[in-house]
Amino acid sequence: MGQVVSQCTGPIFECRTGRESSGNHAANSRVPTSSSSSSSKRIQSMIENRSNFSSEAELNIEFSKIHWSELSTDSGTDDASTRLANREYFQVLKNHPEWGGFFKDINVVLGEKISEGGQAEIYDAKVEFADGRKFGYGYHVVKLMKGNNPLQAFQRQWPVGMLRNVSIDNSKGPLMYIKGGTMIDNRFGFVMVRQWGDLRKLIDLKMQLNNNRGPPFKIEFVMKVMNCIANDMTKLHNEYGIVHRDLKASNILLWSVGDGLPDENPHVKATVVDYECSVGVVGTGFWRAPEILQQLKDRVKNSDLEFTKMADIYSFGMICYELLTGCIPFEGYDFQAHDLFFGQERPNMLEDDASDRLYIIEIIKCCLEHEPLCRPTFSELLDISRLEPFQTMDFASKLELHRYGNKFYRVELQGHLKERNGQE
Repeated sequence: MGQVVSQCTGPIFECRTGRESSGNHAANSRVPTSSSSSSSKRIQSMIENRSNFSSEAELNIEFSKIHWSELSTDSGTDDASTRLANREYFQVLKNHPEWGGFFKDINVVLGEKISEGGQAEIYDAKVEFADGRKFGYGYHVVKLMKGNNPLQAFQRQWPVGMLRNVSIDNSKGPLMYIKGGTMIDNRFGFVMVRQWGDLRKLIDLKMQLNNNRGPPFKIEFVMKVMNCIANDMTKLHNEYGIVHRDLKASNILLWSVGDGLPDENPHVKATVVDYECSVGVVGTGFWRAPEILQQLKDRVKNSDLEFTKMADIYSFGMICYELLTGCIPFEGYDFQAHDLFFGQERPNMLEDDASDRLYIIEIIKCCLEHEPLCRPTFSELLDISRLEPFQTMDFASKLELHRYGNKFYRVELQGHLKERNGQE
């Protein structure tokens, strides 16, 4: 049994120390470079082309297209002749016995467009709820779905865990900022509390202010954001049964009040968003785990793609990379170059003498493990961070200590590795 566990923990230590493995796991993996700072051709292009855009929002939308979500191309099976009109079907949704409370008649007046992605456009909005509460611009946004798909098609993209729980308990956690779904003319939209903006927007801004030199943040902010994301993802995974499928910096919103940027606010909070239509996306570029890219390479039908919680962990590792370097993962590579990952490559990371940054690099490497079961869970990330008596211990050692004696985990890993290696 111990030998089975060592197959997982061994490569983690090899990545941690930078030693090459005698096997294939680490031999082709990139290790941190000797550089102490980072720069981005994409950021440099933003700096040089800023004057060509009429507004900051227009600039951000154009340069965000590189990390827009890839949408499912499955057409569905419902016959157009049997579809209800959107307004009519919205009434059906409102009367649903289990999660009808999510759908509401909300009076919305759209303002300026402030963001855009592959699935939707984000607008500032004036909002009046059915109970008479009114809010002017600046308090709420509407995520207005793109395209002419009928509402019945959009419904297939919504995780039931969200629909069921927003109307029951939306006072805390990642669901608290969603106020419901409504119809605006003949288009469906999610009404949400407006926040400062997304994490990728802040990274881009900090890199521009730093003349395209990373790292963009102090370590305290990086650790705080990582902790917020891990907390939200633990809730999504363990309480609501939601696999995000498209975790990245642009899907993390930041709440901040007062003057100054969010990373300068000691009370800043980060929230995981854009899981509202998770079933309708197949991830984004190199934020996707190798097992997802393998399925895409094998031309698995979008609706049959198997996304697991461990795929979200891999994407979390890429967010940590964004936080630490300011760069997009594998910037400059073709997103279709899937073979890059089958050789178990990792993005270049900074090498830093500061122990706190080295610790984050260790976390990143563990999250980017090629073998899904070798990655930590979000619960483990939070638990390990609380191992105060072992603060001098590196992350991989903490993970091994945390899992030691977990019989269920070892049995599951043993069966998985035997199956993978064709053993009886």
